[in-house]
Amino acid sequence: MWKCMHCGLEVMFQAVEPEVDNDGCHFICPGCEGRNPLANVSGNDSIVLAQPD
Repeated sequence: MWKCMHCGLEVMFQAVEPEVDNDGCHFICPGCEGRNPLANVSGNDSIVLAQPD
């Protein structure tokens, strides 16, 4: 589960589609439409996304 940094809404992983743009990976909160950064925490070729602290 991810949590919106702006409104605090907890979002299930499958409820939003992560996106990639020039600023990096992120998801858009379905509640407030805020942009929330994500980080690739995988140490290999696969992508594993997590919210930075």
